[in-house]
Amino acid sequence: MRHLLTFILSVVSITVNAQEFNVSGRVTDISSGNPIQNATIKVLNSQKGTITNGQGVYELPELPQGYYVVSVSYIGYATQQKEITVKAGTISVNFVLVPQTQALDEVTVTSAAKREIPIIEVPASVTRVTGERLDNMRIWDQRSMSQLTGNINVNNPGEGDAISYSIRGILAADFNPSVVTYIDGINQFDIYSNIEFLHDVESIEILKGPQGTLFGRNAMGGAINITTKEPTNIWQGKAEAALGNFAVQRYNVLASGPIVKDKLFFKVSGLFGKQDGFYSNTVDNSNFNSKEYTGINTSLKYQISSSWSASLYGKRYTRDVVGYVPYAPDISTVFSNPYETSQNAVGNTEHLMNQGALKIEHAGKELNISNVMGYQKSELVYNNVDIDFSPLDFNTFSRPIPGADNTVKVLTNELNLSSPAGAEKLNWVAGSYIFRQHVPINQIIRTGEDAVMFDPSAPNQVFNFNDGINTGIAFFGQLTYPLSKTLKLTAGIRYDYEEREITTQTDFIQGNNPQVTVVPSETKKANFDAFSPKLGLQWSVSPKTNLYALYSKGYRIGGINGSIDPRFDSYDPETSDNFELGIKGGLLDNTFNYAVSAFFINRNAIQTQVFEPVNTGISFVTLSNGDGRNLGLEIEFGYLVAKGLQISYNLGLLDAKYTSLEIPDFAAGGNLALADKTVILAPSITSHMALDYSKPIVMGKNELELGGTVQLTTTGRQYFDFNNDTFQRSYSLVNLRFGGVYNGVGLHFWAQNLLDEQFIQWAPPIGAPTPFLGAPLTYGTSLSYKF
Repeated sequence: MRHLLTFILSVVSITVNAQEFNVSGRVTDISSGNPIQNATIKVLNSQKGTITNGQGVYELPELPQGYYVVSVSYIGYATQQKEITVKAGTISVNFVLVPQTQALDEVTVTSAAKREIPIIEVPASVTRVTGERLDNMRIWDQRSMSQLTGNINVNNPGEGDAISYSIRGILAADFNPSVVTYIDGINQFDIYSNIEFLHDVESIEILKGPQGTLFGRNAMGGAINITTKEPTNIWQGKAEAALGNFAVQRYNVLASGPIVKDKLFFKVSGLFGKQDGFYSNTVDNSNFNSKEYTGINTSLKYQISSSWSASLYGKRYTRDVVGYVPYAPDISTVFSNPYETSQNAVGNTEHLMNQGALKIEHAGKELNISNVMGYQKSELVYNNVDIDFSPLDFNTFSRPIPGADNTVKVLTNELNLSSPAGAEKLNWVAGSYIFRQHVPINQIIRTGEDAVMFDPSAPNQVFNFNDGINTGIAFFGQLTYPLSKTLKLTAGIRYDYEEREITTQTDFIQGNNPQVTVVPSETKKANFDAFSPKLGLQWSVSPKTNLYALYSKGYRIGGINGSIDPRFDSYDPETSDNFELGIKGGLLDNTFNYAVSAFFINRNAIQTQVFEPVNTGISFVTLSNGDGRNLGLEIEFGYLVAKGLQISYNLGLLDAKYTSLEIPDFAAGGNLALADKTVILAPSITSHMALDYSKPIVMGKNELELGGTVQLTTTGRQYFDFNNDTFQRSYSLVNLRFGGVYNGVGLHFWAQNLLDEQFIQWAPPIGAPTPFLGAPLTYGTSLSYKF
């Protein structure tokens, strides 16, 4: 890494003058001209920042010569950005802020280039949603995030324990995701380590299309970057309680402030929730699929100096579910007997997740440095889960095997070096990423007495032992260089190398007989590597309009199967070539912003998962057995129609097909050829329209803020099986939230799925088509207080 740093510094010319200058100015309200106190001033890609005093005045001392973007924000006003060039003397830059009821925010994103950049300058499809917006939309968990932008689909095959995303029809087939999720700079790594619940969120950024150059393996469909709120230099907090039907309870609190003013800051937030299930179990007339969850989020930031800082993050989440999962035996039953299941074994699941991270940051005159070290520890426990979804005693599933380890542990470290704030021409980022993952998966498949008709050895138990170790390293770099005043080139490349190892063993018990080993212990190894390039051009048609063209390579890691059939020992990486054209910009005095993109994806070695019938338990194997092509169109816009009235809309159109696909036919032998079928879990249409209205009413010295949000979400037809026999027709959901805030106290009413639409949320793409329905009408009220 020392040689890489030397090379970068030798070839990258960053003209930074040793002199330093002061930037100062005043922030005022557009209507009254009055000064705005405590407005936040921030220089992007630096640790330079301040707040305005009682006269609305700010000062940013000791800025080296160069080009900067300064952002100003204040509650109730649209965030504003200005480009400034520091050359000599004291520079005065004033800001006139416009209320949010009259203008839209000028948005900054961090994940697209791993540095802060105005979203209009990103040559790719990116969506940023603030925590305040999530509250207005009543988005409490990641399962609801499909509303945020077009061509994203949240797949939930269980009760939140295996959430994965598909973006632009690129989906996960097994433990490895197709879309990477980061929370506070830590890769959530696989679908079982992903934190389900959303609270204490500052923003969510969704990047569509392969992000392999900066995010590496498994970012084939895109990347999701979730950032929680930073500790603050003034004491502030929030408390909220929500109650609703199905015995919904949700409570969250947050407190943040300085332990030592200007030096040491602390934040803690807590979450507790519970609710009854939407389903009833006809076997014993009990409630089915109820859950309870908790979350604790802490962070501590130490401002070592004006250019160095250190931050500690700690997260702990738990979830307990009774009744897992409410599958129906077939498609016709799921609608003829909605929200009913018939299972003799009411299994429960427990999920415990702990995460910790240390981030060291430096914003220098010639170089910015960021290093994030993270540790994750997660455990999923399944107790007596019914997997035949019938009232008969056929099969149940438990994890872990008593006495066996079942805790997934991941250690990661990412080092980023980047150009500093003030770089006038070349902006770049380079770095390295290393990880080690320990994945023990040990489970028991029990065959009950009622299964003797098709399994003469019943009752019996099969013990599957799996222990995996995965290690990897990557190096990456990306730069943006202006070819002219209006044309910029973005280029990047990443190299990933990974080694995978899995040890398997299968034991068997029939009746009261002793436990015997039927498949001896075996260790399999494989390694994979890949280059992930990116090349883009951006043309600034005007200061508020950018056109771009982008090519990027997608890469999803291969792996090892635990199959006893040598044909399925391992599977190859999945790759894709992606082409995108887009335009984004703003109009009408920053009251209308938009983004339009069209894409084409050529996919190779598509990974699919199939059920392998064996007499030693239940075996799922991943195959790299198909090719395909995805093409589509995406539109997003926000329009401030009138004072306090805004329309937001996003649309995704998708045509995703398998150009070749062969699935093993275990019953008849050979393979089933399924070319020209539609890709599973890839809705043809995804759209979301929101109408937001807010009206401030002056009441004495305070203000009553009334408002509400109405949303219409439409999901087009999607298929759940490779043969396209099981599908959900197009459907729409209506959600709303309205209420008011007075002197920091808020009271809101909300409803999800207002028209009580019935729709299939999930059906397994392999095995029998056993679906379950999404949430029916839910409604309630929330009471909150901010200080």
